[in-house]
Amino acid sequence: MQPLDLDQQTGRQCGGQRVLLVDDEPRIRELCQKFLESRDYQVDVAGDGEEALCALTTGHYELLITDHLMPKLNGVDLVRRLRANGKDIPAILISGDMPYDEPDLRQLFNAGALLAKPFSMSQFLRAVGETLGTTRRAA
Repeated sequence: MQPLDLDQQTGRQCGGQRVLLVDDEPRIRELCQKFLESRDYQVDVAGDGEEALCALTTGHYELLITDHLMPKLNGVDLVRRLRANGKDIPAILISGDMPYDEPDLRQLFNAGALLAKPFSMSQFLRAVGETLGTTRRAA
């Protein structure tokens, strides 16, 4: 067995793309985190939009996955703030209720994904892969 390559700043295993997963529901957050980590993504989590905004201003991520309806700062407003501050990170919005005009959301999310709840893990993985320009098997 080969030794793990560790990132010098974070101490985490290198090789996977770094993702910030934001959801106020701990069970959904944990399920999605474990699923992505099992496919070699490096996943950090946040429980609300303000916590995510702090993580995004201090860390580097290749992808943001955010729930829409959360306390303190919702997912759409989180991405609007990022875009206003010049952060062009690809993003996926997950929501059971899409209250905004879809073309407006597509523009805001820079052709990122909009994923409606409920979703399967294969749909989730496909959205991640398409947004990052990669493909990974769900099974």
